[in-house]
Amino acid sequence: MIDQSGPARSALDGWQVGASRMKQKQESKDYWEQYYSNVRIGGIPSQFATFILNEFNGHDRFIDIGCGNGRDSFFFANHGKKVLAADGSQLAISSCQEIAATAGLGDLLFEHVDFAQDDSCSAFLDRNAPVWAGAIVYARFFLHAIDEDEEHRFLQLSKGLIATGGSLCLEFRTDRDELQRKVTASHYRRFVSPIAFISTLHQHGLKVDYFCEGFGLAKYRDDDAHVARFVVSSS
Repeated sequence: MIDQSGPARSALDGWQVGASRMKQKQESKDYWEQYYSNVRIGGIPSQFATFILNEFNGHDRFIDIGCGNGRDSFFFANHGKKVLAADGSQLAISSCQEIAATAGLGDLLFEHVDFAQDDSCSAFLDRNAPVWAGAIVYARFFLHAIDEDEEHRFLQLSKGLIATGGSLCLEFRTDRDELQRKVTASHYRRFVSPIAFISTLHQHGLKVDYFCEGFGLAKYRDDDAHVARFVVSSS
């Protein structure tokens, strides 16, 4: 009998996990490309966007990470803010760029960034930090759409952007939301424990300035998500 408990088996298990993650990432990318091919660009802003604009209306620069169809990006821009928006969907970015150009919104910029790739994140930070350092980094319903590795890159990038007086503003589905009703099609979601996330923030040299969680903050039709909201700064 062959002993499969040693290094060979461990290597096989590691390869299988890696292959599974790659498949998951590709399926997620395919889902969002399909999703943004059928969704309206712009539209009514989220509840979180109005909350954050009220809190940080004195700031003139906002970076919308995971901007999707750009509804919050356009909202910030239409209230006189300079906005840099980024997403992993090239289709979403191209569509938003077209609408922004048609509307004559010269202070609203869209860029593609892939948080699954170290070089894409590094290039985004290197390219934009000289102009956008100290901005308000905003990410709604993004954290639960990425895995732990992507979360690490996202927090590193965010810390680099907010280090000189900026803030990171987050809203995401919590672990209490996992069994709640969803109105959008099933896709990858990572339900995040807010308490565990506080520890993650501390490990990245970030401190919590504001935190709340609950229902009623991100209601959409029959989907009353249990979400957490964070405002974070560099420690």
